[in-house]
Amino acid sequence: MRFNGICVLTDNYEEMVTFYKRLLQVNIKDEGVIAIFKTKGGQFSICNTSVMNSMAPGCMTGVGNGSYTIEFEVEDVDKTYETIKEIGVTVVKELSTQTWGRRSIWIRDPQGNIINLFHKVKKNKS
Repeated sequence: MRFNGICVLTDNYEEMVTFYKRLLQVNIKDEGVIAIFKTKGGQFSICNTSVMNSMAPGCMTGVGNGSYTIEFEVEDVDKTYETIKEIGVTVVKELSTQTWGRRSIWIRDPQGNIINLFHKVKKNKS
């Protein structure tokens, strides 16, 4: 089994697509109800909840929003953060370096999901 990607479901399609276009700055296929962002590691998609309900009526009953932590590896998280500040991101966890070898910042998307932007660094020896 190979992981292919993730699709975030939303009632705020246009706002989410606009946010991720500005954040990811990658090629996108936007069908108006589903947007597919082509990233190096896999596919990241945003889909309008009405599409899901049309394919499987009632499937969205009881589904929550803002429950994901979505991770994107970047070349330099400090530079990435400087670039995306103008989007008006909400910072959940400031830039920091973890002992397990990641430098990261956590931000929120318009739906409340946490986005972990990170790059790998040498591990600290404890």
